[in-house]
Amino acid sequence: MNSSVLNWREFDWDHFQTLSIRIAESIVPECNFDEYLKKGQKQDGIDLLGFNKNDGSFFCIQCKKVNELSLADLDNIVKEFLAGEYGKKSTQFVITTSADLQSSKLQIGINNLRAHLFQNHNLIFECWDLKFIEKKLKDIWQVVEYYFGEEQAINFCYPQLRDTQLQKIQPIDNFIPRKITPFNTIGIFLPGK
Repeated sequence: MNSSVLNWREFDWDHFQTLSIRIAESIVPECNFDEYLKKGQKQDGIDLLGFNKNDGSFFCIQCKKVNELSLADLDNIVKEFLAGEYGKKSTQFVITTSADLQSSKLQIGINNLRAHLFQNHNLIFECWDLKFIEKKLKDIWQVVEYYFGEEQAINFCYPQLRDTQLQKIQPIDNFIPRKITPFNTIGIFLPGK
């Protein structure tokens, strides 16, 4: 029986930030994400910086390992980001948080903020809260195992095709290795053509 929640009690801020990298790279594979500057330095409202290999734009993430976020908190996070170095260079900005943002008041505020940022700054804005993160993690068994342990991964994640089937494959006696190489037929006379 799968458990519907993960045990976040002993999960610290550093782990939350690196977990956010893993989730972001699974959602946006065209970006490579890294932690932006060291803790304690002026980070312009971002913790993770990604570069989109397809269009050369920046994708920024602010990580908030907190129990609650208000609309005022979200507004302040966005204002700090817009005032920073990457506020004008980025096409996407995400807040990842361990808070639950699933109240109607917060969702209306987030959607209003999303529309404002797109219309006035050409910026795509999203909030990945605890519910969103856990939904994504259900499909990423290896990440859950690494951060929460094998038992939680087994109980939380969707059943995965793991190495058990591949481990049953036995070597074939007298196997002949083969190699496929391209064959160019241009300039070769083929009878009947």
